[in-house]
Amino acid sequence: MIKEFAVGGESYLGIETPDWKGRMILSVGSILLELTEKKTGWNLLRSPETIEDLKFQPEVYGFPVLIPPNCIYKGLFSWRGRNYHLPVNNRFGNHIHGVVLNRKWHLADSGEENGAVWVETSYTYNAENEMFEGFPHEFRADLRYTFLPDRVLQRLTVTNIGPETMPLGTGFHSTFRFPLGDQSPEAYRTSSVRVTTADFYWKFDMKERFAITGEKAAWNGYDDFRHGKIINRQPISRQCPVVEARIGGKPFRGAILDFPVPRIKVVYRWDEKFGQTALWNREGMEDFFCAEPMSWMADSPNLPLPESVTGLYPLEPGEVWSAENTISVERY
Repeated sequence: MIKEFAVGGESYLGIETPDWKGRMILSVGSILLELTEKKTGWNLLRSPETIEDLKFQPEVYGFPVLIPPNCIYKGLFSWRGRNYHLPVNNRFGNHIHGVVLNRKWHLADSGEENGAVWVETSYTYNAENEMFEGFPHEFRADLRYTFLPDRVLQRLTVTNIGPETMPLGTGFHSTFRFPLGDQSPEAYRTSSVRVTTADFYWKFDMKERFAITGEKAAWNGYDDFRHGKIINRQPISRQCPVVEARIGGKPFRGAILDFPVPRIKVVYRWDEKFGQTALWNREGMEDFFCAEPMSWMADSPNLPLPESVTGLYPLEPGEVWSAENTISVERY
């Protein structure tokens, strides 16, 4: 069942199947705010208590879409002879989170067939967006969620509808409840995150740029997500490449959030086009964890690295870029 409704002037979608319950908002970006797996009864995502909370910081609830993702130093970069400028919107004097967050999307398609339920939302970026002068490329973003009995598919598609090649970076500021279940001391002590990162992370300049530098730093034994890291309200802020690993004898790319108290795992499998990730929980005290798939490194155009490393993708006029992630729940 799919229902489009409004609350207080804000547009929402409600999705319900025998296995899942979802709620999306369309008027503050296309954000899946709730994803409840009915067999366990748990909402996997951090949901806002009020619409004011969501509008104040929409990137820390549910699955916000970011184009481009993460940080651009001072909002400025040059690419293929053109200068770009995006508004400074964080306390460190940089631009964060791109041009489609906090925008009004619309329902483009929905349906049900053979046990699958899907909704597709769309946003067209053009001169009507006040950031267009500084990033003058017309494109359409389409976000499709498909609810299947055992998993939910998350597909993002970007189409260049302008006349020139555009520098493309995409991502999700995916914000999960953490820990999941009760907030007992045991839940904090045992809940962990495992991510198929490379054997290094990107260094972060905390003095001047407040952005990653493009230099590598090796994980230490305590701070290594590759084998599962207990968080226990420790502040986390890391960015790193994503690789394929073998987990349970099968290839896997992405993040696994393990919650021993309710005895479930949230499995977030990433498309190979999302070659980078940001792992973040602010100060660690707000009971959420962001495992963010990104197609490029933060500040990609400003880094002294080739595009094959940063992930910056030249999207040609008329070209379509698409990637699909999967969310599922495993019970012990």
